[in-house]
Amino acid sequence: KYTFVNPVAAKMMNKPVKDILGKTAEQIFNKNDAKQIREVDNLNFKGKTVDEIRFMSTEGGKWYKTVQIPIKDNGHVVGISGIVTDVTEKNKAEETLQEKKNKFENYIDIAGVMLAALDVNGNISLINKKGCEILDCNKDQIVGKNWFKHFLPKNMQVPVLAVFKKLMAGKVKGVEFYENQIITTKGKERLISFHNRLL
Repeated sequence: KYTFVNPVAAKMMNKPVKDILGKTAEQIFNKNDAKQIREVDNLNFKGKTVDEIRFMSTEGGKWYKTVQIPIKDNGHVVGISGIVTDVTEKNKAEETLQEKKNKFENYIDIAGVMLAALDVNGNISLINKKGCEILDCNKDQIVGKNWFKHFLPKNMQVPVLAVFKKLMAGKVKGVEFYENQIITTKGKERLISFHNRLL
């Protein structure tokens, strides 16, 4: 049963505080929402801390993030303390961003040349279908790996990394176009001409 609810939580639940205190989730929410809440609460009653769980309310289609910890007395769980945040707009923004990312990746997969993006540490953050074909592996085997350590011959790692650092420093003159050997996951060496740009 709820023993404390602040005004913000009451507003989220669309009920006055007095109609919440002393009641269980099943007495306040519809069957589906109460089930979701009870599943999270049960984790706490088993002594587990819930760092972050997102769930969607079937009433109004809102998304909520909950962080909950068990309250213990002499090692026994006697209650639950939690913070619930409305993350509906954040979820919508993340979904929109993911849709745009998927659309962008579909576009670059059409290209007949290798397209790849590296983060500031030289780790691969994005690669298209043609790039996967050239490197002889799928996207899951590439993204997140360091380009210089995994896809360049050992004798090329230091000089090409130096070029990369110049590019990251904005010294693009002379290194915007660069040609060097790469090595595929099957150990094959290929000579690739690169067109480098800062994003």
